[in-house]
Amino acid sequence: MVLYFIGNVIATDVQEYRICLALTSQTRLIQTMLIAMKNCDEELLRVLCWVASILMQYKVTPCISRTDVIQLCKIGFEGLMCNIMQADESVKSDSCWLFNYAFENEKWELISEIATPIIVLALTQAISSNDLQTSWPALRAVANLLCQENAELVDKIIFHGIFDKMVAFSELEPLNEAILVEIAFCLSNIAAGTLH
Repeated sequence: MVLYFIGNVIATDVQEYRICLALTSQTRLIQTMLIAMKNCDEELLRVLCWVASILMQYKVTPCISRTDVIQLCKIGFEGLMCNIMQADESVKSDSCWLFNYAFENEKWELISEIATPIIVLALTQAISSNDLQTSWPALRAVANLLCQENAELVDKIIFHGIFDKMVAFSELEPLNEAILVEIAFCLSNIAAGTLH
């Protein structure tokens, strides 16, 4: 319940986020979330992924340490893996948003630690979700990975079927302009970074 309250406070705006962090240690909060994750049910995992995605969204205001980013990604990973076996799209959606925020404007050194093969596969698969709340942040996360111009990573994403997923995404009705922008962004990054 406390975690849900903190999530609501920090989700309000950056000022409230800063006030909340002035009252507690962000690192301690993340460590507590990791401990809670060890024995949590699906409802608690949903709240953990939601709060972790909010913390990651504000990662530069104030600056989250490299260690904290990696720790938050462990929570996101659990959310992605939970949904391979279960159907709670909100957990998967928040996990995809978390990785999108983690990859935004980051240097390759950190992304290479976070973007493990299983995470790249899970995010690429999440693009096929029937729920736009999951597929859109998954597409954005993959687009941010493709920005890295790392040819090996681009080829892995192509191998996982990104083209088929983008074609299927572009055929959704009604056509969403934001999705088309993300698809174009992905395609331009693939063209810039592939080995082939």
